[in-house]
Amino acid sequence: MQDELERLAKDSPYDAEAYEFVLEAMKNAFAEWNAKEPADVKMPSRQLVVALQRLATERFGKCATATFNLWGITRWQDFAEIVSQMQEAKVSLFASLAFDKEDFKSRGVLDDVFPER
Repeated sequence: MQDELERLAKDSPYDAEAYEFVLEAMKNAFAEWNAKEPADVKMPSRQLVVALQRLATERFGKCATATFNLWGITRWQDFAEIVSQMQEAKVSLFASLAFDKEDFKSRGVLDDVFPER
């Protein structure tokens, strides 16, 4: 798994840590989703967006935006691009995601979600 994430990062503007972070958020979101929904129901990507925000807040707090910027992520659409790449590469769990880029686009800019002040 680690090799696959590093391969994806090698060919993108995003750091490998960004892919690892998205995978961890996906695992969290998927576990929560599976506890409530039947296994054959795909998880909507808005659940992943919530998990990304929650994990970022827990792990980085007010430094989330600065951390993401170091990884090459400057907007929510960057997360959408990473998710799309992971889904296309058939990274585990991502086949169970009903991906919609609009779920990420509607989040606005990172500073609105993770203010540094």
